[in-house]
Amino acid sequence: MVTEYLRPIWSRKRQERETFTHDLAYLLPANSRGILIAGDFNCVTSPSDCTGTPNLSKALSSTIAGLALHDVWDSYPQQPPYTHYTNEGATRIDRIYITDPLRKRKQGAETIVAPFTDHFAVAVRLTYPLQNLPRKIRAWKMNISLLEDNTFRDTLMILWSKWKMTEKYYPNKTW
Repeated sequence: MVTEYLRPIWSRKRQERETFTHDLAYLLPANSRGILIAGDFNCVTSPSDCTGTPNLSKALSSTIAGLALHDVWDSYPQQPPYTHYTNEGATRIDRIYITDPLRKRKQGAETIVAPFTDHFAVAVRLTYPLQNLPRKIRAWKMNISLLEDNTFRDTLMILWSKWKMTEKYYPNKTW
């Protein structure tokens, strides 16, 4: 259709964003209790999620309600932190939503500076119950015939010297 191409790109993108709930019906399992949906939604659900003019999305709000999802910041004592800053203002367009079983396991959420993007990263800590799986005691054994190969030994020595120079950047030797 010709008129589709004449509409501004932002208008088409907004229409796509407002109809994304149809795609979710195919992507999500029918009876999943542990759903985590995260991403850069480029919209907000409340005017308090930005400092400027909000780009509100009814589709996102109805999806959150329909799937019984919770914002990971919903128990945050203050205004949740913004995740995207521009010259015009700040917003919380980067969202993470979880179901109630995951919310009960949430230990915290925080923003982290990500130098490769204009968004903050968001880290959510969740606990998981330990499972008592039967374990067999196994020891790793190196194939010592590799040490007879001169190329392997030379490469190992070069890599070892590089690793030793970066040792100070790690909290312990197992990292």
